[in-house]
Amino acid sequence: MASRIVQNSLLSAVAGGATLMAGFASTILVARLLGVAATGAVAYAIWLATMGVTLLDLGAQATLARYLPELRQRDPVAADDFEASLFRPYLAITLATVAVVGGLAVAFGMSPPGAGGWMSVATVGLLCVSQSLANYGLGTLRGRQAFRTAALTTLVSMAVQLLCVIGGALLFGEIGVLAGYGLGSAPLALRALWLLRRPAARSAGVDRRHLSFAAYTWAGGLASALVWSRSEVFFLQRSWGPEPVALLTAGFTFANLAAQGPMLLTGALLPFFSERVATDRAAVDRAFASGTRVLAFLALPLCFGAAGVMPALIAVVFGPHFAAASLPGSIIVIAAALAAPGAVGTHVMYARDRSDFIFLSNAVGAVLSVLAGIVVIPRYGLLGAACSRAAIQLLLVVWGFSFLRLRLKCPVPVNSLARLTVCAALCAASARLMLNALPGPAALVPAVVAGAAVYFISVRSLGALPEDDLARLLALQDRIPKALRWAPTRLASYLSGGQSPMLSKRHD
Repeated sequence: MASRIVQNSLLSAVAGGATLMAGFASTILVARLLGVAATGAVAYAIWLATMGVTLLDLGAQATLARYLPELRQRDPVAADDFEASLFRPYLAITLATVAVVGGLAVAFGMSPPGAGGWMSVATVGLLCVSQSLANYGLGTLRGRQAFRTAALTTLVSMAVQLLCVIGGALLFGEIGVLAGYGLGSAPLALRALWLLRRPAARSAGVDRRHLSFAAYTWAGGLASALVWSRSEVFFLQRSWGPEPVALLTAGFTFANLAAQGPMLLTGALLPFFSERVATDRAAVDRAFASGTRVLAFLALPLCFGAAGVMPALIAVVFGPHFAAASLPGSIIVIAAALAAPGAVGTHVMYARDRSDFIFLSNAVGAVLSVLAGIVVIPRYGLLGAACSRAAIQLLLVVWGFSFLRLRLKCPVPVNSLARLTVCAALCAASARLMLNALPGPAALVPAVVAGAAVYFISVRSLGALPEDDLARLLALQDRIPKALRWAPTRLASYLSGGQSPMLSKRHD
């Protein structure tokens, strides 16, 4: 069972990593090819598209991931009918909504800044449709636990997006970049459209439980978008213009890469939790506690370390014109570090049909985000946007862990999380000291090495990761190239002091 989770998690990480790297590389390409102001305009248009996709989601992707595994265990034919029958109203609502909103935007002269006109509205609309269909296609693959197919398709999407963004930027500027993003979603979108070949079933098995879950998930996703999906971009654009948006986007880029990279390993957890929550609650609790610790072990040093070397990162990746992004970028990436371990708990809540709490907490966060956008950002600008985002996210993470521990009785590993946070802070401090001692971009490599060394020494000294979790590193051996299989063994052996008998066992 553990072997299957590891394999599916790695394949899910490949799929999510391809999407993450495509976005990361596309942002850098736009910044280098088009400059600061154009980067801000594109970032604002992408945010509009992201909000549109969230509006159009209807809770479909999470519903597919939650219920398809359960349905396929009972009746594979009913599962096929379920995903195909849901797609038809989803497609109709998507097309109708984009057409109406796009028409209103053109009629009232509301278009993304920088490009302007009906062409930019049409491009953002097509981007919304493409990404919405891609999300549905990815949801069906995850629900079927076809993680290998999802990984391969997403890798193709990444290659298409990068090529189209480069070509679009060089030939058509901002409009071309947005079109490149849309074309990058085409492989998964076509996967969803392929469902239309199947005739509509008389009964798709959609009941009140499915609809309730989808409604709460959708509403929670809308609220979550204001908290986690760069809503600060909207308020910064209105109050300060596109350049602060570009600087904030640079910080978000590193936060996404550092925090969401490890979080991609959680993509297979919701189907697993959904299968086990009714029959083996103890297994779900163990997987939750272990997954939270391992995710923190991976995400905290990446995020804190990135904050420690942020000035050099900004200079090397985006160039000197983005130097003002260093401080807000550091704040954003540390906030992302503290929020990342909560991803496992979110999957547990979905598996236990508590999407209502996710909606409630995100709704509160959305209200706070809007208030910050109205009161804080117009006055304090870029720094106010970063600090208000960090404070709201930290509040929601503490609330979520409290709900898991007090209401759902899940064993939140508070002690381990605190120790890992201390280790990550030491990592960031040592990296920044090395950066200050050796000024210039050349200091980036020794700073990263110093931070990593201090982190692993600290984890070993404080015993921040239990032996059970260290032993699971060995499960990675059969899932990575042979030339790299020594790494999990050496790392686990070092962190345990080289004396743990558990590390000699194979965990299947």
